[in-house]
Amino acid sequence: MRVDINRGFFVNFFLLLGTLAVLCAITEITSRLAFPEWRYIWSQGFLQHDRVLGTYVGKAGYRSRLYSIYGEFDVPVALNHGGFRNPEGASPEKAGIYCFGDSFGFGWGVKANEVMCAVSAIRMKIPYFNFSMPATDLTDYFLLIRKNVNFFPGRNVVVMVTYENDVLSYPEPTAVKTGRLQPAANRVYKWLIENSAFWSLASSVLQRSASFVSLVRKLGFLAPSGASTGGERDPIAASIEMLDTMRQMAAKASRFIIIVVPPRPRMGFSENFATFVQRLKTRGFETISPQARDGDYFPKDGHWTAPAHARVAKMLNEKLNAAGPGKESR
Repeated sequence: MRVDINRGFFVNFFLLLGTLAVLCAITEITSRLAFPEWRYIWSQGFLQHDRVLGTYVGKAGYRSRLYSIYGEFDVPVALNHGGFRNPEGASPEKAGIYCFGDSFGFGWGVKANEVMCAVSAIRMKIPYFNFSMPATDLTDYFLLIRKNVNFFPGRNVVVMVTYENDVLSYPEPTAVKTGRLQPAANRVYKWLIENSAFWSLASSVLQRSASFVSLVRKLGFLAPSGASTGGERDPIAASIEMLDTMRQMAAKASRFIIIVVPPRPRMGFSENFATFVQRLKTRGFETISPQARDGDYFPKDGHWTAPAHARVAKMLNEKLNAAGPGKESR
């Protein structure tokens, strides 16, 4: 009797597994047929970890596109021989302005010539080099600034800080040795994003929910958000300390300017954002903190639109054309 019961249990168990496998296969096939562009909605197609730099860079010479499942954008992406989104032939040795940032600085959803860094430099008729890359944070900018500091004397350095993602509970800057300190995305999550159309599409939809983002961070699928207060160090103090160290490294630059990307209204953080900006000013940083306006963000995707990049580029140019530090742009 016990043998029959055990046999019945295993039969039902494997039938259940088989049913789930068939449902998963049907869901995956349907997703791929409905959204053949699914591979272009995340940065995993070109993002890789550079063991020499210790940070994220893109694949050298990469040519593809970025696509929104909501139809908000479909733009080409071309990375130069260094793996960054710059015109072919651009060189850090020749640049007059250097930009560091994450997907906002990279220009997620807009064309290369619509990105804030490019718009600013083109208007000022000076060469630029944009080191911005999706999924990066202040430790990545720290490593890139340290690597390229010899190019900065007499030139302009711009660091874009996305409050939602970059204000983290960083350790002391002296702890940054040869690689980024914040963990990368969980390997299982990354594999699913790269290989499953359904997972990619579902994640793209659910990332609009602050509750979902918070849950996947708590589960360890993504780096913990410092915009919350869960870290051991105060996120605002730790982030400003990291930025201050970058400013010291780039002391010979003509200007060192911080552009703070405000949190999207649906994500919250407004009160802490205001505190962060005020403390930057108190520490003497040249700061641009654009107020969020209608039309600044793609409604579903949440990144800056081309008009937002153009407006912030104008603010940056006004500050660069000013006599020197001390004037605040809004």
